[in-house]
Amino acid sequence: FRDVDTIQPGQNFETVIQEAIRTTSVCLVVIGPSWLTAKGASGQRRLDERNDYVRREIESALRAGVEVIPVLVDGAKPPGRNKLPESIKELSVNNAYGLPWASGISKLGGRIQQIERQRQAREAMHSLDPREIRRATVLGRRVAGSSAVSEVTAWG
Repeated sequence: FRDVDTIQPGQNFETVIQEAIRTTSVCLVVIGPSWLTAKGASGQRRLDERNDYVRREIESALRAGVEVIPVLVDGAKPPGRNKLPESIKELSVNNAYGLPWASGISKLGGRIQQIERQRQAREAMHSLDPREIRRATVLGRRVAGSSAVSEVTAWG
């Protein structure tokens, strides 16, 4: 699921995003070099704006118990706990993947497959009907054989 590509005109994007996060196994938080310092229209750091959608999506994924994987691109460093708002500090202790693209995608795909298998095992134990489980996709395509992924688009 990628909000800018998936949400149709007329759909309530807040509702669609919340449902996608609630039903996904993995949320990728793509972090670039300026992710921590990106500023909104108010001049305030976007992460500090309570209504910023990237922040809200991360908060929702953490609250829902979704596996949240920070993905570091273009040489970005993992965010320090003291640099994050209280509501998303947990992101700082989640192991991140740095992406040199080809090997990074392969490694990330393997982890996503592992998480999906774990989710399927949990669901089988709870006798859930797999047809009721909605799966989200990154960019509407399978990533390394997995279809249970949500991506939080980053600013930088």
